[in-house]
Amino acid sequence: MPLAKPLAPGASIALDVAYSGAIGQSAQRLITLGTPEALALRSDWDEISPDFTGLRGFGNVVWYPVSTVPVILGDGSRLFDEIGRHKLSLAHTRFHLRLAVEFPHGDPPTVAMVNGFPVSLTVADAPGLDADLSGIATADFETPALGFLAPSVFVAVRKAHPAANLTAYTTPDNDISVQTWLMEAVVVTPFVQDWLGRQPRSPLTLLDLPDPDDAPFETGALLATGLHTGPTGPLDRALVHTLSHAWVESPSQPPPAWISEGIATFVESLWIEKQRGRDSAIEMLESDRGALALAEPSSPGASAGEPLAVAVAPVYYRAKAAYVFWMLRDLTSDEALGAALRALIAEPQDNKAASLQALLKQAGVTRDLSWFFSDWIDADKGLPDLTIDSVFPSPAQGGTYLVAIHITNSGYAATDVPVTVRTAKNSLTERVFIPAHQSTSERMVVIGPPTQVQVNDGVVPETTASVHVTDVSMQSPGQPASTGQRAPRGSSSASDPTVAPQ
Repeated sequence: MPLAKPLAPGASIALDVAYSGAIGQSAQRLITLGTPEALALRSDWDEISPDFTGLRGFGNVVWYPVSTVPVILGDGSRLFDEIGRHKLSLAHTRFHLRLAVEFPHGDPPTVAMVNGFPVSLTVADAPGLDADLSGIATADFETPALGFLAPSVFVAVRKAHPAANLTAYTTPDNDISVQTWLMEAVVVTPFVQDWLGRQPRSPLTLLDLPDPDDAPFETGALLATGLHTGPTGPLDRALVHTLSHAWVESPSQPPPAWISEGIATFVESLWIEKQRGRDSAIEMLESDRGALALAEPSSPGASAGEPLAVAVAPVYYRAKAAYVFWMLRDLTSDEALGAALRALIAEPQDNKAASLQALLKQAGVTRDLSWFFSDWIDADKGLPDLTIDSVFPSPAQGGTYLVAIHITNSGYAATDVPVTVRTAKNSLTERVFIPAHQSTSERMVVIGPPTQVQVNDGVVPETTASVHVTDVSMQSPGQPASTGQRAPRGSSSASDPTVAPQ
């Protein structure tokens, strides 16, 4: 219904919205795309029932008034971008919900979550009531800013399993299997504490979904999933990620998306590094690099891109943000970045990027990182694009060799990457700063004839590859090196690096 007159700036209007009749579960939007019905229903599991009500919100199910443009599911990333734009537009909106739930007499709900945070239920179900009469459970939830969240409501009859920093709520079928989750949480929590601090901003809630095969859902400090027993490996990664959210998220001071998702993804990758090594962690980052490279503008003039503070696409606020924290780690140290992150989480400031830069200085980082924050966080200048132009080794004294490496950055973002020269018995790595649209030459002294040069190790995302390897074959003294090519995953190699540096 159109308004009688336009709503003036700063004015508000109260709406009473009522749903009536049966609300049937439907996964038609996924079935239309060809998704098998059983799988579609496990993804679109939102429902209202006596023992479980789960309404996720915009992007899954609309249970509150929204205003947006129509987008068709399956049209590339447009739906997810529109979900992000919608959440960003409401990030500073005050949110207040009064919840009232009817329940069968004698069977009240035991847990309620609003926007991923627990709320206390007031239950009115006096003894002696007629069995046909319903009880009423009420709750009140208010936050000064919604943050980058779609409003959601969960109300369920579940058994509570309290533990340190979290509570799991299970169906009777999973009262025993949930112990695996709780024990795994004990294992991974010290690792999260080392990076993010002793206590979470909000205790984590694990909520058992009705069907063990229902797709997991994460929001705020809530992970809704089937709490059945699963392989330990996936459990520890899932718990590290969702515990990191609990350490960062707060209903009263919600963080920007790139802080919440970026830190959670970063800490998850650090856990992979701890368990399986750095290469495995970089493989996790690499799995999203291709999508990020496609999303990035070809040049700053082509589009504004998505600076992290206003990013709406997951590939930016999750994947690129995780890369940013990895690069900051390599540019500083584990100790300095950890101290800065712990202080950042404790601060209520809106401008987290400026705060992070200042906190790194307080943690003892003396290097000027203004170029990094300018090119990678405050603005979106795309990705660097590196090339090994030439490798020129020459014998020096005492069996040593001077190796000159000429590198070009064709991208619009400056970068600082590791450059490694390998010999048959050892290797030497130095970091090299390469400005946007410029070239640089690095000279390194190694013991023994060089056999290989590598630029970047995958931590800095690039447009076409994030590892560049050139095999070096020595010729006569004073001549440029001849090269072979190696192409490990996500890598490139120079095709003709035979020009001596000037």
